[in-house]
Amino acid sequence: MKEEIREFLNTGLLEQYVLGLTDLSETRRVESFIQKYPEVQSIYADLQDGMARLAAESAVDPPPDVKQFIMSTIDAPMGTPQPAPKIQKFNWTPFLAVASAALLALAGYFWNNSNTTQNELTSVKQEYNAYQAECEKNQQTYAQLQAQFDYLNDPKTGKFCLKGNQKSNAFEVIAYWNDDQQKSMLRVLDLPQLPEKQCFQMWADVHGEMVNLGVIQVADNQALIDFSYLADAESLNVTIEPLGGSDHPNVANLVANVSI
Repeated sequence: MKEEIREFLNTGLLEQYVLGLTDLSETRRVESFIQKYPEVQSIYADLQDGMARLAAESAVDPPPDVKQFIMSTIDAPMGTPQPAPKIQKFNWTPFLAVASAALLALAGYFWNNSNTTQNELTSVKQEYNAYQAECEKNQQTYAQLQAQFDYLNDPKTGKFCLKGNQKSNAFEVIAYWNDDQQKSMLRVLDLPQLPEKQCFQMWADVHGEMVNLGVIQVADNQALIDFSYLADAESLNVTIEPLGGSDHPNVANLVANVSI
């Protein structure tokens, strides 16, 4: 429901219009809304029906001597005065009070229905936003997987397997190295549990100097992870170092190495 319609219904002018209590400008405004908006026209029609039912239920029979007075007047010769019947003046105040209450109840009913519809619409919008967010997340995942696929299938991407020695024979990592893209990735196949406060650290041999590439972390489901790239690397080496990594490798704890 449009905000303009909601604000108009909140004024109560539609109920006053049905009761005939609006002035000229208010009447014109109400009638313009009725003509312009089918929702207002529908509520107006329902209020009219409710008013008609209420009027029928509240109808008052005229005093019985009114009919006798009318008939005697018809039958009497012309010019013969007839005593007027005693007709009690009808008090419209209770009727208007009941009618107003009924109209307010009807208005509240339709307003509650519109609020229910608005709540349902809000719920649908929230579900749509959640679905849209999920789609965007899936698109990002797909784009990431596509980028990884393109990288792995690039003829310039080299695949190098680092398998552990007797220091840690279960260790197994695959390194993907591409000098053209200046990018490297790792797939951790098996990262054995080390004693407390120890970790696996990778190094690149550049012109005879071992340069730190970072600590190897466990990856879920053997997923590809981005890793440090270093130009002019001649080999990749893995050592066991204190937790958090070292500035210089402990060659005595060399686990695996491969030329690239």
